[in-house]
Parts: sequence; C-alpha cells; structure tokens
Amino acid sequence: MHLVKVLLESEDGTLLIGSDYGVFRLDGDDLQSLTLPDGETVRSVNHIYPRSDGSMIVSAYGGIYQLTGDVLEPLHLMESESYHLVYDLLLLDDEHFLVGTSH
Repeated sequence: MHLVKVLLESEDGTLLIGSDYGVFRLDGDDLQSLTLPDGETVRSVNHIYPRSDGSMIVSAYGGIYQLTGDVLEPLHLMESESYHLVYDLLLLDDEHFLVGTSH
C-alpha cells in the first residue's frame, strides 16, 4: 500500500483504506484486500463515501464502484463510461452523483 488517499471508519468499526493499490479493510491486525468478483484489484482509489444503506461508493481509476460488505462491484452510472480516472465525486444523496473525470 504505497500512497494512501482515503481512510474511513465503517459502521462495524473496521477501517477502510483507499490507496493507489486498491481498497483494503483493516480489522485489528487483519488487512484484507477487497477485489472485484473476477479477482481484479481496483487501482488509484480517490474517494470512499458511505451511503445510508451501509454500502460505500468508491471512486477510482476505471470508474465508480459499490462496496457492500466485502463485495466490490462496478456501478454503471453514465451512458458513456469511456473515462479513465474519476478525479472527484460528490454525492448529492444516495442516488445522485456529480462526477469529475479525465474526459
């Protein structure tokens, strides 16, 4: 985990870490890498935002993802998802986002 960009304590008291090498959950001494269903790692995580349902929104290289428990999945929010890096993400509420991308 080279460059840590975001730290967030989840509702269960574990620490979520967003870095240039992915999303991690720290529970005491146990550090777990959270990956996509195909085993791929999300790179260059810039933001992690909590939602009212307990899930998290993650912005990173390649898009926007939802973290529910230990399951990390891509969200398909825009008609054209040809962007490479999400620089900024503003949650207006649980269903509406403003996204700053590389394109």
